Amino acid sequence: MKRITWMLFILISSIILLLNFTACSQQAEKDDIIGITEENDPTKYLESKGYIVLADIKKINSKTISKDDLKGSFINGLIWSVQSFDPEKIIGKNVEYYCVNVKNHPLDKHLEHEDESIKVTIMKTDDKIIGGYSSINFKEIRYGANIYSIDGRTLEEFTGLDFQTWRESWDRKYK
Repeated sequence: MKRITWMLFILISSIILLLNFTACSQQAEKDDIIGITEENDPTKYLESKGYIVLADIKKINSKTISKDDLKGSFINGLIWSVQSFDPEKIIGKNVEYYCVNVKNHPLDKHLEHEDESIKVTIMKTDDKIIGGYSSINFKEIRYGANIYSIDGRTLEEFTGLDFQTWRESWDRKYK
């Protein structure tokens, strides 16, 4: 009888440890979002990249990311396409968005007028800068995608995929 009790104790303890380990590893996987920099101040981060920040950075949004945010608009997809992490890792996390105009950015070569600039949006969660994107503030309305990585790379340059291949993959995963 003692032997059966002891074996039952070992079996139950093993199951509890296994369940606890599985739950912890799943939480750690979700929490394991690597910041793209040790810097947690968006202005200092942009300045460390050599960008000239033209005004005070503004917090423009703060929201908890849901799966629907990934299914959202075409532009939403483009924003997520130039991030260096799997966007599913931040589902359920609060993301803060900070925005500022900069100069001395790789996209400056596309500016056509003196009053145009580059807008950079920084994304933070858990007090870590996790990503962001750049766009050109054109003087006139332009059609087409105007979303680039923080350092000005296109979707194709950032992902290595042509637009059509990326779009089909994104739609299969999130639509």
